[in-house]
Amino acid sequence: MPDANDWITLIFSVVIATAISGATLVHNIVKHNKDSVLHSITLNRIEWIKQMRELVAQFLCAYIDKEPESVLRKVKVRIELLVRNNYSDDYSHLVKALEECCKTAYSKETTDLTNEVVLATQYSLYCAWTRMKIESGQRKKKNQTIRKHVEEICGTYDEFKEKTKLNQES
Repeated sequence: MPDANDWITLIFSVVIATAISGATLVHNIVKHNKDSVLHSITLNRIEWIKQMRELVAQFLCAYIDKEPESVLRKVKVRIELLVRNNYSDDYSHLVKALEECCKTAYSKETTDLTNEVVLATQYSLYCAWTRMKIESGQRKKKNQTIRKHVEEICGTYDEFKEKTKLNQES
């Protein structure tokens, strides 16, 4: 027959095992929720990047095909709607290049302008992707802290442009 010490040991063991199991369960639920949110954000950001690429391609095709300015402006507005609520400093060069295209008729001399749109788009998407990677690894960091990390990694638009120019020349 078990004595009182055996009963105390048994009860203590059951309580400890239950506490560990409960803590593990809570930890797994919290981790799953965080992973679900991160997965959702990642999928949304990937879809956003895809939309941006498609809209910029649509804009450039319309520009090269010498579509009327009204068609270009319609696509430009759709692009602006995607970037205005996001960290617009990363997109200012893109918006400026799109506006220049709207004002300037396409010709062989304007290839620099189309290249500027492509480069500004690449920079904007690079910053967006970098921001997403930083956000996914951080817990509720302040926007300015994340912005600082993005700038450290991406650099300025002029630095990105220069680096891209050097890579194309070599």
